[in-house]
Amino acid sequence: MVNISGHDFKRFFSAYKYDGEIHLSENQTSPTLKSSRTLPLSYQSFLAQLRGHSFNNGMLRILNSTTTPSIEGWNSHSGWHSTWPKLAQRFYVFGYDWMGNQFALDFDRIDGVTGEPLITVVISGTGELLKAPVIFQKFMNTDLVDQSDFIIGSSYYKEWLESGGAIPQFNQCIGYKHPLSLGGIDDIDNLEISDLDVYIHLMGQMSAMG
Repeated sequence: MVNISGHDFKRFFSAYKYDGEIHLSENQTSPTLKSSRTLPLSYQSFLAQLRGHSFNNGMLRILNSTTTPSIEGWNSHSGWHSTWPKLAQRFYVFGYDWMGNQFALDFDRIDGVTGEPLITVVISGTGELLKAPVIFQKFMNTDLVDQSDFIIGSSYYKEWLESGGAIPQFNQCIGYKHPLSLGGIDDIDNLEISDLDVYIHLMGQMSAMG
């Protein structure tokens, strides 16, 4: 079992509530991840505390070996890597939000004090990178809690749901009908439920062309 001592995620769990059935007991070890990278202890500790993988009505999803997609499959050539090759060696995606934006450990940006990778969010709809100057624990406890509108578009998601939009399934996201790079408008009327894999690959191809 991962030692979770010193890795407190109470602020995150207070702000982000589990969707559906809670299927892991607190402090139970999570499934062992297969990765060629050295993953931060704080991240492993977070997984050990998880009792579900979807939060706030589908606003945030956290990947592991048992989810669909699995974290190993998603971080492979058959996952998001195939159409985002310039980012593949740099990022280890651990989750995504309702719009398919990818949350990643950025191994090209290392914290000088802890030696842990900093966090980068890949904005799927535009290909832009949101580089957070923080490590995993602070990102989850502070940035996602105090800057949820900016980072995860919490108010925009509420607007989508209140307009009659559906909660995406775990393997889905809310994507643009007409991509912004092709003149689409960043508006609720230009959003639709999309298959996560299809949408991320399409946006990756468009980002590469840009």
